[in-house]
Amino acid sequence: MGMAKHQAIAAHERGYDSLDDMTICLDHLTDSYLLTHAGLASEASCSFCGRTREDDAFAVSFTGVQEIFMNGFWTFYTRADDAPYWDHEYQGLEDTGLTVNEFAQGIFDDSVVDHVADALTKAIGDPEVGTWFSRMATDDLELSWSEFVHTARHVSRFIVPGDEDGRSPMARVSSFLGQLLLYVEGEHSLVRTMEPGTLVYRGRPAEKLTGKLYDTAEDLGPAPGDKAAANRMSPAGIPMFYCSADPVTAVAEIAVHDVRPFAVIGEFTCQRDLRILDLTKVRTRPSPLDPDHWAEMRMLSFLDQFAADLSRPVIADDRQHVEYAPTQVLTEYFRWAPSAKIDGIEMRSSQTGALTYILFVDADNVVDVSAPAEPVGIPRTRLTADLLGDDEPVGPAFTLDPANVVAYEVNRKVEPIPVAHRTATEWVITRPSRA
Repeated sequence: MGMAKHQAIAAHERGYDSLDDMTICLDHLTDSYLLTHAGLASEASCSFCGRTREDDAFAVSFTGVQEIFMNGFWTFYTRADDAPYWDHEYQGLEDTGLTVNEFAQGIFDDSVVDHVADALTKAIGDPEVGTWFSRMATDDLELSWSEFVHTARHVSRFIVPGDEDGRSPMARVSSFLGQLLLYVEGEHSLVRTMEPGTLVYRGRPAEKLTGKLYDTAEDLGPAPGDKAAANRMSPAGIPMFYCSADPVTAVAEIAVHDVRPFAVIGEFTCQRDLRILDLTKVRTRPSPLDPDHWAEMRMLSFLDQFAADLSRPVIADDRQHVEYAPTQVLTEYFRWAPSAKIDGIEMRSSQTGALTYILFVDADNVVDVSAPAEPVGIPRTRLTADLLGDDEPVGPAFTLDPANVVAYEVNRKVEPIPVAHRTATEWVITRPSRA
């Protein structure tokens, strides 16, 4: 077998041509794992920035760098012909150059990252240039989430007690819920404490500013069970305390659900420690090139998408929406399943991007500051004591001072964005819409 043919087979097996004649400055490597494993400086020139020295090594051969990069790349991406295929076409295809460049961000410094990505893209040499499939979308957690969503929307929403054999539909996907507990009580826990004194905001729409306005915890706090409406995180009849970290976000959340011109917002003060699942927490990502952290990378990438799904806007009409079922079931699971209970979930508002909360707090736990200082909480009966244990906290979770209630005019500002124009013969899309 000739050397050229042997090299061609080797390149095909590893998925790229080796760039043996190229070098790169160690200063251009910004990923800690890559910098540690690239080796000692042995070269006195850089193929990407053009820097040279006669007797001072500052760069390394690009071959080893390329191998480390491609090992990571092939962990998260695969060839086009391995992508899912239905409806007579491959699904999830992405442009090769864009994909390589995106993966290279944060691995090489900004001054050379585009040049490095171009060289790596050309070396891959896939005959179907421009077609890659992100393996992130086929990760176990994402597949489990997709199956869970379908089951909760269209098959079943109940976990049957004692169904060890997995005969019920929800039991067959319940292992997915167990994996998510890692975010609550495992090494990837995202639980933090909301401390006493923390201020949150919640309110109601108003038609006019005359007559009696809302100014009590009963008016502005969570609805009682018989009046609690369905929401993305809670079904009708199960009250939860939806609130925001600032009054502007509270007004924006009201505005998207109601057309009345005013919003009356109360400032509520937290009275005791609350354990919050923080889906906004920014974690330091491990290197995508480090094999010891590939599973963690996939989990964190899934969490980003999962949090985005939870933050999607609620459809503003009176219908019961089946698409809410998965997040409603999931919220109930987070509320009751962890051994150390959590008191709510923190996420980003779909309206402003600021912090917003879904707290497992009912109307009895939100009182006026002038209310009698008596224990409140879930009413104690033999049944609730058996279900919840004897350590259920007493005392209000939040108080409202009527002096801290403010009425706002709702400004529903519309900024139309042109997305297409009409020519003499057809419509031309100039910008993808967000619909």
